[in-house]
Amino acid sequence: MATLNQTQQHQPKPEPSGKGRENGKQEQEQLRLTPEPEPEPEPKPARGGTNDIDKNTNTNTNMSSIHKETTDHNNQKQDPDDASADAADAASLPAASTSSAPAADPESLLREFMQDVSEARRSGECERVLGCFKLNPYDILSVGSQEEASAAEIRKAFRQASLLVHPDKCKHPHAKVVFEMVNKAYKDLQDEEVKKDVDATIKHARGELRRERQKLVKKDNAYLAAAALRKGGAEHLEKEYESSKGFQEQLRKKAQELLTQLEWRRRQIGKRLKGEKQRVEEEEQKSAQEFKKKLAGKKTWEKG
Repeated sequence: MATLNQTQQHQPKPEPSGKGRENGKQEQEQLRLTPEPEPEPEPKPARGGTNDIDKNTNTNTNMSSIHKETTDHNNQKQDPDDASADAADAASLPAASTSSAPAADPESLLREFMQDVSEARRSGECERVLGCFKLNPYDILSVGSQEEASAAEIRKAFRQASLLVHPDKCKHPHAKVVFEMVNKAYKDLQDEEVKKDVDATIKHARGELRRERQKLVKKDNAYLAAAALRKGGAEHLEKEYESSKGFQEQLRKKAQELLTQLEWRRRQIGKRLKGEKQRVEEEEQKSAQEFKKKLAGKKTWEKG
């Protein structure tokens, strides 16, 4: 048996075929390229047991506290410029109120709005009166019908204007002057003589404008056709025209021109009357002096 085993051991092994030889080479190549696993480190024996774990935990806690204190210290040592900028930003922000602001009262807002509107209206009325022609009281009181206005219309216009421009209620810098102008205009219309002259002047201005218009529309076929088709005829057309803003502006300018001429003549007459009165007074004084002189001469002759 021993001889048989030795014989089998010394027998040569059969060589692998071509395919098996290739497979073997691939396996050897894979074994060569595969890295050998590193040996796992042996666990170190514990020193002190649970006490060492507690010490590590305390050390980590102390390191965290030191890091936090260092961070806070660095934050406190910031640049003065940055600190001032932060303070400015904080000041620009609205202060936080502990209690919410009360809701605005709609009635108070409405009163404030109406007060602003009223003040604007008062200032506008002052500017209007200051721009009016001072010799036309109807223009100052803003009476539309002017010389055709009734006493009630004049009184109503005066009341409205005086309430708007009253110095105690109006904040316009010239409110006092405007209020005096309004009062004077109302007094002029209460004076029968002054009102008569103003009414006559405005009526004359209206008549001149009517005559000028008649010359323009006399040969206007479109106007004649419209007057023929309209129920009231030419009279109705003229009423509509005279109620327009364009005609009222023309009437205001024409009345201003005539009132200026009237005032100029009045001043000239007043100047002449004043000069005549002065001349008469001088002649009377001269006559009195001559009479006194003659009387003194007579007395002297009688004594001599």
